[in-house]
Amino acid sequence: RHDHPPESYVQDVIAYYYNRAEADGRRVTVCNKHGGDFNFPEQLGLRCYENGRDMPTDVEPWFLIDRAIAYPWSYVNNKRYRDGADYHVRSIVDVVSRGGIFLMSLTPKGDGSIPSEEQEIMRGIGRWMKVNGEAIYGTRPWKVHAEGPTVTRGIKRNAKGEEKEQWDWRKRFTAEDIRFTTKGQALYAIALAWPTDGTLTVRSLSKDADLRIESVSLLGYDGPLRWSQTTNGLDVTLPTEQPCDYAYALRIMTK
Repeated sequence: RHDHPPESYVQDVIAYYYNRAEADGRRVTVCNKHGGDFNFPEQLGLRCYENGRDMPTDVEPWFLIDRAIAYPWSYVNNKRYRDGADYHVRSIVDVVSRGGIFLMSLTPKGDGSIPSEEQEIMRGIGRWMKVNGEAIYGTRPWKVHAEGPTVTRGIKRNAKGEEKEQWDWRKRFTAEDIRFTTKGQALYAIALAWPTDGTLTVRSLSKDADLRIESVSLLGYDGPLRWSQTTNGLDVTLPTEQPCDYAYALRIMTK
């Protein structure tokens, strides 16, 4: 059966949750899971969308996207792992740039062990975070979250066989696809691919932009970079070796 508790019961639970948190001096929120229609009024708590399902194109902070590392949500024999760490990292970058929180669930076996495939995916994400984590953790959205030609919206067929407009992070991104985050005086421009000619151009940061740049560096690389602001954008000459396997973050210090 799919009976739901009475509304009064749910209200009592949420009231107790918030009141207890206030008494303990803690800040908490309710994850408002979007399952076609919001379970609660849309303005309550943190809006949550399963892998972006039913999330609007113009979504604004703050929201959460939850995803299984591979579907189904539980472990099954001969499970197929369609996506590697690169897909999840690019998803994290895009979601965080929009003011979102990324939550990924693992699917342990019956004995509680994590499948080796999932361990390897998580190690890949961890290696990327070790280099680029400062462009993600504790950051906030910038005045624009993105630039570039690749559209992360498209028509996809859902589990019910319905064709609907949905978010799609499996697109083939280019070096022109850049996501922005900011923290303090630092602006991070994260390119979702490495430029083939070795020059990364950030068009939102042309010399006509109302932003004074003090320095530009590449996370994971200790050497200096050549850069200049032109009418076309901020042009940065990158080193010959990539500091990580995917998604490359410039740290741009502003005055």
